[in-house]
Amino acid sequence: MNRDLDYVEFLLECITHLESYTKDTDEDSFLRNEEKKDACLTRIVMIGEYSARISDNLKDKFKSLGNYRKRYSIA
Repeated sequence: MNRDLDYVEFLLECITHLESYTKDTDEDSFLRNEEKKDACLTRIVMIGEYSARISDNLKDKFKSLGNYRKRYSIA
């Protein structure tokens, strides 16, 4: 469970970084800024990798979040 907590904290940190990278940036500016795009892509990949490491036990405790994905058509 401690590892899960570490993973979740890391995921939240990644989200915070994504928010800071895109704050006050419109779509055009973002798309022209290679560094921001690379930084965001790196964080998104990290989110995917670390979310896969979360234990099945913790995932089972929060199965209802899967309903959120279905409700809002998130792949």
